[in-house]
Amino acid sequence: MAKKLFSSKLLPFEGEIDNGSLRESLYLLKQFTGKRKIKILSWDKDHIAIPLKLAVDLPPLGTFEELDIREEEEVVFVLSLTDYPTVAPKVHTDRLDFPKNHLAHLYIAKKDMPPAFCYVRGSYNEWYAGKRITDLVVRIKNWLRDAAAGVLAEDGDQFDPLRLEGYRGTVIYSYDTLAKLILEKRSLYANSNFALALFENTAKDEDFPSFRLEKIISTDDLQESLQKYIASIKELLEKKTFKVKKYHLGYILWSDTENTYKDYCVDLPRNWIDFKRFCSEFSIATAPLEEFIAGFSMNFFLEIPIVTAIKRPKQLIGFSSFVEFVNFYIELKDEDKGEKGFVNNIPVHFQAHNEPLTTSKAQMISGDPVKFNGAAFIGCGALGSKVAMHFIRSGAKDLLFLDNDKLSPHNLVRHALMPESEGANKAVALMNAAASMFRNGEAEDATLGLPLSGKALLDGMLAAFKKNLHWLFDFTASESFFQTLILPQKDVGHVRICRGNISDHGNMGVLLFEGIVRNPRIDDLQVLLFSNYKNSDLVSGWLKREAEHANESVHLMVGVGCNSETIILADDIVSSHAAYFSMVIKRQAQKSSFTDGEIYLHQIDKGDLNITTSHLTIPPLVVTQAVNDSSWEIRIKAGVVEAMKSEMGLLMPHETGGIFIGTVNYKSKTIHVVDLIYAPPDSQANCACFFRGIDGLPEKVKDVNIDSGNQLGYIGEWHSHPFGPNSMSTVDANTVKRFKEEFEKSQTPLPVFLTIITPTNLLCYVY
Repeated sequence: MAKKLFSSKLLPFEGEIDNGSLRESLYLLKQFTGKRKIKILSWDKDHIAIPLKLAVDLPPLGTFEELDIREEEEVVFVLSLTDYPTVAPKVHTDRLDFPKNHLAHLYIAKKDMPPAFCYVRGSYNEWYAGKRITDLVVRIKNWLRDAAAGVLAEDGDQFDPLRLEGYRGTVIYSYDTLAKLILEKRSLYANSNFALALFENTAKDEDFPSFRLEKIISTDDLQESLQKYIASIKELLEKKTFKVKKYHLGYILWSDTENTYKDYCVDLPRNWIDFKRFCSEFSIATAPLEEFIAGFSMNFFLEIPIVTAIKRPKQLIGFSSFVEFVNFYIELKDEDKGEKGFVNNIPVHFQAHNEPLTTSKAQMISGDPVKFNGAAFIGCGALGSKVAMHFIRSGAKDLLFLDNDKLSPHNLVRHALMPESEGANKAVALMNAAASMFRNGEAEDATLGLPLSGKALLDGMLAAFKKNLHWLFDFTASESFFQTLILPQKDVGHVRICRGNISDHGNMGVLLFEGIVRNPRIDDLQVLLFSNYKNSDLVSGWLKREAEHANESVHLMVGVGCNSETIILADDIVSSHAAYFSMVIKRQAQKSSFTDGEIYLHQIDKGDLNITTSHLTIPPLVVTQAVNDSSWEIRIKAGVVEAMKSEMGLLMPHETGGIFIGTVNYKSKTIHVVDLIYAPPDSQANCACFFRGIDGLPEKVKDVNIDSGNQLGYIGEWHSHPFGPNSMSTVDANTVKRFKEEFEKSQTPLPVFLTIITPTNLLCYVY
């Protein structure tokens, strides 16, 4: 009896093969098989077919479950005339009686075609890029050997699902949601084997339909769901636009028996008669569904999705249950419907399945999940939006976005949002972007965006949110908000505050993390970063460049925003800083505890395209109030007080002293002490008094001013009382009076700041 081969229907190829790589592979194939000539047939106008007979190494005790795999198997190699070898060959069985319904790793057959072997996990083209045609021959022989031995599946304790090819569009739903529906038999009506669902068609009008499961409809909410469905159709028809959501009613269909099936079906149905035959092979009744659809007059669109469930004997590989879903949609016209069913053999198409993106899946894919347990992003401009989007994409939850600005056209040059958000509030648009990304509803709990400033949060307008916050990120680049943030705040002791900004014309990214119970505070970190000019050429160079462009302003504007059209800053620069900030924040969020403040610098040398990063750890500061005026707070860098005490001990019994280096903030009434200069050589001292000299002192202060970019300078005086008193002396009071008269005449007036160090006390006075 003659063998039934598919290739017997193919005609000989009579054209010319102009593809040099293809000619070489055919020659190699001829040498490998030992044939004087190989048969070349015409598969279609773009492909040739090479039928081959391959020897298979069968198990000595017979094939697995008596599977009809033979010692010699007929196969067909299909190669592209023009795109080979970039497009890898496909290999089909040539036997029309091949046991295709009993094997995994076969693709769904196209109409009137034999199924193709799934010979490698992943991309054919990537695998074949480093292989020759002879390697593929060996791979197919191994595939047939594994099939005969029953080891095609990687995990024998699980079931290998169908391999889809030739589908039309996709359908998106949560596998676990539908599997639970099947196992609980939550049908639309009692004793039926199908559920009703609302699907959104997300495809463009000219494309094949693609569906996203919106919700399962129960009898309790049937009326409400149908009203929503009808309203969407009405709006669609009235506006004559497909920007309105297109909702389709669809169905989930399953077997009401407990039978399981291990057979595959690689010839999926293309019409309703074949669909019913397909379902019957898995004990899935179709008559009740057909009658319901025919009598249901709510299908306004031609396409109706039907998700069919097959019960397998084992859990599916990559899934949580033993239910395998095969996804179809039918094309049903009004004239196709009769009283009890369909009067015509309507078209049926199958679709690929995609899981919806969930926050948990985003965390898994990103491989770096972060749990803030409540985080507020203040400022959703260029930098803030990009950092926030990194966390949205990572599946972070409990995010609050605050910004009272709208997205302007010029913002799109650097912003994470796209043109469709133009004119919308930035914070609200970020929330909507997250909701659109996680469309199963998770984003409603994960993010909230409000058109408010950060001040609204600090002032108590959002008290409920503040109570549950663990992080506050300031990306405003706003000096005004910075000043608000450093003022004493209620109910933020449990919140770790972080500030990120870009400076130095985009070259420098600065990220500050406060320490425990806000010590060091954001302003402490900024001033102590400036003080690092002594140890870092990077910091000193940055501050000097900023000073050149600050028009001799007293305050350095650390940070640039994107509100102005005149700011020159490329998107890739912002993105680079944002990516670094995101990675650092993730690492900080994973810490179980912390004490110190931390500073991270990210410098981009746009000339040489070098990126330099550095990290500073800042211990808590010594914090005290002025003895004479408690509204003034003095915040002293760690080690400065110890240095004064050491100098006092060295020069006992005489008094000693010097000056302080730091900054003064009149608005917050804060004095930062970052360094001190000891008594100049012309100073005079005894056991009762100290007169500070000036020899070399102006030059030292000037060097500090220059090297720190005018950010640090003289702020006050200090001296010791090694034997007391623990108070200001008459001489000290007269000194204060003299300094006050001098300072009031200065162009940049300073308060008179005097500190007395004793063996037991640190006494600060501000006038």
